[in-house]
Amino acid sequence: MTWEYLTAEYDDGFVHLRTSDGSDHKQSLQGGLTYLGSQGWELVTSLDYAKLGTTARHVLIFKRPKG
Repeated sequence: MTWEYLTAEYDDGFVHLRTSDGSDHKQSLQGGLTYLGSQGWELVTSLDYAKLGTTARHVLIFKRPKG
């Protein structure tokens, strides 16, 4: 099976999604997760990037079967 991946940033209670045409959409965490789940995306993991001892941003990584 082949997978395709999507990343989204999480900040201040909102998920920032970038579409393939380059536009950016901002949704609440629950709204963003519900939308991505309805499109077949599954949350795989999250990464936290720290800056000077505090978390600067969170990146959510999703996958779904390709094709």
